[in-house]
Amino acid sequence: LDQGDIDKLTRHASLLLQWNRRFNITTITEPMEMALKHYVDSLAVASHIPRSVRVLDMGSGGGFPGIPLKIARQDIDVVMVDSSRKKISFLKHVIRELGLTGIQAVHTRVEDLGGGKGCETGYQIIVSRAFTSLDHFVRLADPLLAPRGTILAMKGRDGSDTLSLEMGERYSIATHNYLLPGSDISRTIVALSTGVGPGSPEC
Repeated sequence: LDQGDIDKLTRHASLLLQWNRRFNITTITEPMEMALKHYVDSLAVASHIPRSVRVLDMGSGGGFPGIPLKIARQDIDVVMVDSSRKKISFLKHVIRELGLTGIQAVHTRVEDLGGGKGCETGYQIIVSRAFTSLDHFVRLADPLLAPRGTILAMKGRDGSDTLSLEMGERYSIATHNYLLPGSDISRTIVALSTGVGPGSPEC
């Protein structure tokens, strides 16, 4: 991150606290806790995303991980989806204030998004932070995933949610554990990939 990136992350945090006084967007409001649990945690998934792919952030809330990912990774296109109109209004305001391009916020239920499947319409990466159970998340994401794509579930300490047999057989599954810096807070990224993975020549 360069200083310009850090300034944008700081501005996002400032706007989040301002809007949070009127709308319940986040329960984490202490600055250091926000930096660690919102921003550092969101950026932890960046290294698992190939270059120049379409990313769907499912249940983005206050913009996590979508906003930090876009600031750090200008090569990716990001679509943030949330069913809360107030949160989407906030995200659209942030996008305008920060002058971000290649990112949009959409007010809809995930179930109502158009199906993917094709390389031009599906998402190579679908990511979410603690959106729902792993099995439910994968079932919602599956119709939207490109043929060579990866679902990234950002989970808590053990990430031990189980998948149904049907979903478990469809994906190649890898688990990545990490600690948030300077803490004993453990996180897990569960990566579920189809085919040979995102960024392949087929897509």
